[in-house]
Amino acid sequence: MLYLAKEGFDKQGYMSLNNLTRPFWQDLLGDQYIDADDLWTSHNGKGMFGIAQQALMDTGDRFMSVSKEFAPDGRMSEQIDRYVALRSVLG
Repeated sequence: MLYLAKEGFDKQGYMSLNNLTRPFWQDLLGDQYIDADDLWTSHNGKGMFGIAQQALMDTGDRFMSVSKEFAPDGRMSEQIDRYVALRSVLG
């Protein structure tokens, strides 16, 4: 899903922050990057658009890493014990 979002933003060329999208970006990037009703475009160099794109990829990669650990054959149970998963991620 995060990879698809990145691809969609690449095609669109911008990310628009508003009351609906702000909580997602705050969770992904932290409050220090978020300004009310901001518009991040691909046209002004890397900037926030590039930072957000990289955060989408990094978060997607981490999710895939955990998924591969619990589904080495490509099949995943509908349920994963959250405590086993947490121990696995934290080492």
